[in-house]
Amino acid sequence: MKKYENEAVLVKDLKNYKEEAFNYFVKKYQNLVLSYVYSIIQNQDEAWNISQEVFISIFRNIKNFQESSSIKTWMLRIARNDTINRIRYLKVRKQNSHQSIEQKKEDNGNYDLPSNESPLFKLSKKDDQKRLNEALQILDEEERELIVLHFINEIPYEEISQITSMQIGTIKSKIHRSKKRLKDRFIELGGIFDDSEEDL
Repeated sequence: MKKYENEAVLVKDLKNYKEEAFNYFVKKYQNLVLSYVYSIIQNQDEAWNISQEVFISIFRNIKNFQESSSIKTWMLRIARNDTINRIRYLKVRKQNSHQSIEQKKEDNGNYDLPSNESPLFKLSKKDDQKRLNEALQILDEEERELIVLHFINEIPYEEISQITSMQIGTIKSKIHRSKKRLKDRFIELGGIFDDSEEDL
């Protein structure tokens, strides 16, 4: 709905629990949340389940949104906390060690990145998406998170800082190092790297 392009109107209706507002909100942000959660947890089924829980949490806690940041930033902080908590739970239960290498490969191969035109990569082919998913495996959890936030979902440094509680200088440094490693691996896999639109 066009009226919800105005965030203040959207937030007001969300706080009034209007169904049309939540439907708009979920439709607008579901791919962003899914790609972000997946970048951290690297498991398609878990990412999907966590993403659903994120929107449930937003529904339950929308009255607590103080509007000191954008609702997108607030949403991604919730997504980050929910994902990290889930990872801790899985580590305690040691469930993540039971996933086979074959299943991990299947997860990576089946996952579609939501953006087809990002400043970092031109993902015009399914093969390029698969190469990027494979290349991302060389990065650790935090590095993947920052790369996906900034390049694939095009979140600015200031918002990433609010989401992750990292200093902007630290974020830029980590992204710069990660980008170099990711670029080299992506090219090794036969991908075409385009960083002409981004100056780090």
